[in-house]
Amino acid sequence: MQEEYPWKNEKHFHRQFILEYAIFENECLHNQTRGDLNIPTTLRALDLHYYLYQLTVLNHFLLQQKVANIAVPPDIQLIINETSIPNRYLTSPPLRVTTKFLSF
Repeated sequence: MQEEYPWKNEKHFHRQFILEYAIFENECLHNQTRGDLNIPTTLRALDLHYYLYQLTVLNHFLLQQKVANIAVPPDIQLIINETSIPNRYLTSPPLRVTTKFLSF
């Protein structure tokens, strides 16, 4: 079902994480002490989902800051100052499109 849609947005990555986590939970229930229990795939899906969700929420914050006088907490300022996208995300095609969009 996930692969049917040509565009991958934050909902896609959230569903992918939920799917991988469900597989992980099932593997844990039937753990035969063999295999990786889908942990590496689950961690990658969680990492990508978290990063995209953080960008989405940060974008809303920055847009709101343009219309309202909002003080920027120091920890949020650190996230804002991070101008480069980590290399591990640049190999994912949906983020490559996002990178092009953000470079305008």
